Amino acid sequence: MIDDNALVRAIRHWRYKEKPLPDIGISAGRLVPGALVRLVGAAAVGACVGLATSAVAPDAIAIAMFAALICAWALIHPCYQVGATAIVAAAFCLLISPGAPFNPMAPWIILTGYLGLRLMMTCHLITWKSKVAPAALLNWRDAVIVACTAAIGLAIRLPGAGVWAVVIGLIAFLALAAAITRQRQA
Repeated sequence: MIDDNALVRAIRHWRYKEKPLPDIGISAGRLVPGALVRLVGAAAVGACVGLATSAVAPDAIAIAMFAALICAWALIHPCYQVGATAIVAAAFCLLISPGAPFNPMAPWIILTGYLGLRLMMTCHLITWKSKVAPAALLNWRDAVIVACTAAIGLAIRLPGAGVWAVVIGLIAFLALAAAITRQRQA
């Protein structure tokens, strides 16, 4: 009869002493601290709400308090619901703003809301002490969405932005549509 423990010990001795496994090094490149990701996500969500609230209420104290409340919620309990709530609150503020629906702050509110939502989706998976690869935070579609939204926001602010805003906005919208609808190649 064979002693199972002796057989296991013999196999382990042979495997680790006589036939060692090769060392494999994996480098993830530069890593971003989890605390920084959480702080930037909370700041983006707070900026979204703050910008949207400023379109409705010019009172700086009300804006700061509402944005601080959302930031605190994002820091205490980071999850995608925080980002989604911020976007819904911003949409409501834009809806009742005097310049609705063509408020010039809308692209910046969309930009900060989108970044806040994406970062909050990542934040609930990480801790304060963890480290995150930058590729895990935003992918190329996110970069296209952010760049197109920023281009539209800048085009609106250009002096004499009539025709140029429409052209830049159309190009950005087409790039945005292509990025969202592009199917992955197998």
